[in-house]
Formats: sequence, structure tokens, C-alpha cells
Amino acid sequence: DPFIINLRAQAYIFDKENEQAIKILTPVLTSFHDSGLGYYSLAKAYAGINNKQQAKNNLTKALNKKLPEMVRNNAMKLSATL
Repeated sequence: DPFIINLRAQAYIFDKENEQAIKILTPVLTSFHDSGLGYYSLAKAYAGINNKQQAKNNLTKALNKKLPEMVRNNAMKLSATL
């Protein structure tokens, strides 16, 4: 389930295990490419390893998808730091 995988990825990001989050999110987004939340999580993980270009790319994808308002606001804040 992509939502459960995203929750796991969020836990990895919280624990600063960003590479693990990237590893589990990437295949899910290949199948569920309309997931704004998934792209936002992937952007956070890339930002966590200081890969700003990949973070920006995924953040752009996230902001072009449907996102809850709170997530969209957090995505905009992240965007300002990249």
C-alpha cells in the first residue's frame, strides 16, 4: 500500500535515514506517479542528504499535484530553503 510505504518513509526521514526513505519511495512513485505526498516525502529525503537538485525536482512534481493545505504550505517552506 503506497500510503503505508509513505508513512514508513516519513519515519525514516524523521530518523535521518534519508537514503532508506528514497529507496522505498522511488519504486512506489513509478507506479503511483500522481502522489503529491509521495513526491513531497521524496523531496524531503533528498533535501536531508543535501541533494538540492533532486529535492527541487521532486518538490516541483509534488506542488503540481493535489496536496492537503498543510502539506502544500510545508512544501512551499521547503522550496524556499533550496
